Amino acid sequence: MAKSYKIKDGIICVTEEIEITDYTVFLKYDWHLYNLSRDIRNARDAGLRNYLKKADELFAAEVAASKPNKRVDLFGSHSVFYYLYGHTEDWVKAAKEELVFIKDLLACVSGHNVERILSIIRNASHQKEAGDNLCEAFGIQPSSSARILSLSVNRILGIEPKLLEQQYVERKAFLDRVTALAQTEDNK
Repeated sequence: MAKSYKIKDGIICVTEEIEITDYTVFLKYDWHLYNLSRDIRNARDAGLRNYLKKADELFAAEVAASKPNKRVDLFGSHSVFYYLYGHTEDWVKAAKEELVFIKDLLACVSGHNVERILSIIRNASHQKEAGDNLCEAFGIQPSSSARILSLSVNRILGIEPKLLEQQYVERKAFLDRVTALAQTEDNK
């Protein structure tokens, strides 16, 4: 932990910066926190400033619609963009994996294949066999079959292909923006 000191109203204030080693934990939180513009103004490094400006441009609608961060204990006063600087490739990788999963799930449930999916799962003697059979039957990735096997029967029965198609379009747009942000980071 790095400590910084400053004098405020004649009193020495000590702040600590927590070192974050696993940036993937941020992927489950909203990445469009309202402090992005303050981060841009306070950025010490020109590369970080350009990265944050690009993030502000690419995610302007989400930043404008976001609410103040209530998880101060976790994020402090910075946006997730600030913490992910230098690690955007992890973000791109996670977005690609999510896109592959949605595409594979869509391949499985389109054409009313839900009964076939459940039959494959029920008739397998163990989980690995069920996963392999799903991959073979629908031509999907092993990581996708593992995620499908982790879904409950009710969740599988409730999947609507039209909603999945809409999710796919949204995730593709997100991946495009994150990829553009990663390219900005590479041009430091």
